[in-house]
Amino acid sequence: TVNDNTAHVGLDGAPVATADRIQTATYGSYVWTRGTLDGANASVSILSAGLRTVNLWMREDGLVVDRILLSRDAAFIPSGNGPATSPRQ
Repeated sequence: TVNDNTAHVGLDGAPVATADRIQTATYGSYVWTRGTLDGANASVSILSAGLRTVNLWMREDGLVVDRILLSRDAAFIPSGNGPATSPRQ
């Protein structure tokens, strides 16, 4: 439905306030999005090296997520299917 369009991102099991309520206004097809209901782009800061777990929680039951893309470049804009999938490191 029209309101089934947001998700939250967390890191190591804890919510990340700068990556909550990520939204899309497109329905019925996959699109890349990074905007939040707050108006800012979603971001996650990792302050030290090490293995991390990225969490994704659906805010509503109708949202479908196919991929998550993490980039060090805040200006990066994916297109099509995005870059090739990378192995877990």
